[in-house]
Amino acid sequence: MGLHGCGKLIKVTMFISNILILGGGIAVLVVGIWTCVDKGYMEELLGNDMYMSSAYILIAMGCTIIMISFLGCLGALREIKCLLLTYFIILFLIFVILLIGGILGYVFRNKVKDTTSNAMLSSLYQDYDKKVHVQKSWDTLQQQLKCCGIKVDKQTPGYEAWKKTQKYMNDSPPYIPLSCCLTNDNGDFKDKDGCLNSRPSNETVYMNDCYRAAIDFVSDHASILGGVGVGISGLMVVGMIFSCILFKLIE
Repeated sequence: MGLHGCGKLIKVTMFISNILILGGGIAVLVVGIWTCVDKGYMEELLGNDMYMSSAYILIAMGCTIIMISFLGCLGALREIKCLLLTYFIILFLIFVILLIGGILGYVFRNKVKDTTSNAMLSSLYQDYDKKVHVQKSWDTLQQQLKCCGIKVDKQTPGYEAWKKTQKYMNDSPPYIPLSCCLTNDNGDFKDKDGCLNSRPSNETVYMNDCYRAAIDFVSDHASILGGVGVGISGLMVVGMIFSCILFKLIE
C-alpha cells in the first residue's frame, strides 16, 4: 500500500533532495577531472601528492555520490526498505569521511604551506636545470598564474631566485626564463626581447611571487570545494533524516 498525506510529501521531498545531491556529485566529479587534466603540473612543485590525491578522491567521491543518489531516488519511489537502509548507511559513511577530511585539512593547513615553500625552492634550485618535467611545470605555473620565481625574503623580488640556478646565475642575458615575461590578453608576449635581454622590471616581467600565487590558487580551489562539500553535507543530512522517516512509515 502506497504512502499518503505527510508520507507522500516526505517521499517527494527526499526525491528532490537526492536530485540536488546528484547535481552536487556531478559538480564534484567535474572539478576532480578538471584538476587532473588541467592542473597536474601543481603536484610536481608543491612537494607532496596531496593536490592530485585530492583530485582522485574527488572523482571517486563524485561517482559514489551519483550512484547513491540514484539509490535514494529508487528507494523513495519504490518504497523499498532495504534500499533506504543501505542508502542511509552509505550516506552516513560518506558524511563521516567528509567531516574527518575537513578537520584534518584545517589542522594541517599551516604544515602544508611550510612544506610547499621548501619544495618549490628545492625544485627551482636543484631540479629546474636537470629535469625537463620540472622545467615544464615551472614554466606552466609561471605563465598560468602570472608570477615569476619565489621570494626568499620579504624585500627580494621573486625573480631574483633565478640567479641561484645554474642556467641563469651568469651576469648576462637572459636573466630569467621566458615564462616570466609579461603577456597580453591574447597570450602574446608584450616585449619578449626587452624581457630576456634587459634587467627585469615590472614593465616586462611578472612581479608576483609564485609561492604566494600557488598558495592563493590552492586556497581558492579549496574554498570552492569546501563550499560544495558543505552544501552536499547539508543535503546528506536531509537525505538521512527523510530516509529514516520513510523507513519507519513503510509497512
